[in-house]
Amino acid sequence: MNTARFKALLETCPPSVLFDARARDLPAGEADDANRTLPAFFEHSLLKNVVVLKTVGRETPGPIGAAVQTRIYVPFDSKRADHGGVSMVYGDDLQLSDLEKFTDAKIDPARIEADLQKLKLLARLPSFAPFLMRDAFERANLAADLRHFKVSDAEANAMRDTLKAKLKPLAAMALALPANAVGDSRLDMLARKLWELDDANFLKAFGHALKIPEGETLDTLYAWIGVAFFQREFAKRQAKLRELAAWLSQKREPQEMRNEFVRSLEADRGQLRDALRRAWTQAGQTFERYNKSYDALIADSDALPLVEYLRNVRGDVITLGAQLALLEQCLGVYEVAARAGRGNPEAEELVRDLAASLRGPESRAA
Repeated sequence: MNTARFKALLETCPPSVLFDARARDLPAGEADDANRTLPAFFEHSLLKNVVVLKTVGRETPGPIGAAVQTRIYVPFDSKRADHGGVSMVYGDDLQLSDLEKFTDAKIDPARIEADLQKLKLLARLPSFAPFLMRDAFERANLAADLRHFKVSDAEANAMRDTLKAKLKPLAAMALALPANAVGDSRLDMLARKLWELDDANFLKAFGHALKIPEGETLDTLYAWIGVAFFQREFAKRQAKLRELAAWLSQKREPQEMRNEFVRSLEADRGQLRDALRRAWTQAGQTFERYNKSYDALIADSDALPLVEYLRNVRGDVITLGAQLALLEQCLGVYEVAARAGRGNPEAEELVRDLAASLRGPESRAA
């Protein structure tokens, strides 16, 4: 990722791919007289100015298409993150020694343990969508200032209520009731258990009923909830993605195509267009499988399609996270490039850099 594309991400700030962990002044509507500054998300001095990103790496064979990476970015200038910096790709197996090598500093394990746990949780998330982050940190009981996640209590509660409603047919199945049964007070209680995922005995019995392998029930049900969340996120972006597809499909005049640089640029635009088409098509196929299994449960009280779907749902949620990361990065580039106008050299470089990231590993320098 070059500095121009990182700057574009900072400007457009698509929340699902970029988490700005730096301290900052809150907008007037989010601050009170006693607390106008949002403190840094990480406590250790080495991490106070970092930005964490979900970046898209080289396209790979198989269902995901584009590999999503979690990356720590440390700016050279703490006040101007877009003036360059260094970054490191990491996973949920991050060790203290990895951070010491990256920062070229000896770190006291006790002072950074809490931040290390935060970083590992961020790596496990398929997306930095604010609701998903807030929910994950609350479930993990990791202390964090929720204002960093840019989602209000009302929004979070509304999302939870929507997702809990989708869990009621599963609760009905556990009670051997018709999936469209209403008015049974036990449904609300079991839907809450399926949402909270905190009752080990209930989850064991429920997982057995759904033929989920031993020890995988919690992760499987959480992934199922994740697919429901992503379905809503993709739907919200549909109109903007149509604009992006149309922009990438604009044709050049024949005389322009005689220029070698223009031909190369159009090849890059074509690569992004094809990658977007694959991501959108694959996501649509995932949601179709999800909807069919859910509809069979509701309309026919038939749990077999759901049992079959749950076998691969954990892979689906990872795939959807990667696909959303690709869509969001393309949308960020589009917003900046479209504003600059066609033919703008900086806009063209953004397109070329993003396309290049799909062809090979990105360098350590951002």
